[in-house]
Amino acid sequence: MKKLVQLEEFVMFLTTLLLFYWLGLSWWWFIGCILLPDLGMIGYLHNARTGAWMYNLFHHRAIAIVIGLIGYFLGNTMLEFAGLILFSHFRHGSDAWLWIEI
Repeated sequence: MKKLVQLEEFVMFLTTLLLFYWLGLSWWWFIGCILLPDLGMIGYLHNARTGAWMYNLFHHRAIAIVIGLIGYFLGNTMLEFAGLILFSHFRHGSDAWLWIEI
């Protein structure tokens, strides 16, 4: 089952790369922004509950899909980009799809 989840994460990441290619933005934007969802950890400066809530908000795939779709239907490339970054960010860490045992 673990390998299936890893494969699923990998396919979702590849799908995101394909969608990003179709957006036509420079690749350095993707590389430079892939870790931005981790800014949700700033909530931990307030307390653990706020931190966990913000981190989960920034790592929720459904929210990423909604943001991306809103951007698509409004013709807003930046919202599409934000949705793709949120979707492609690794919820379980980079080892989830790289098959690395830590």
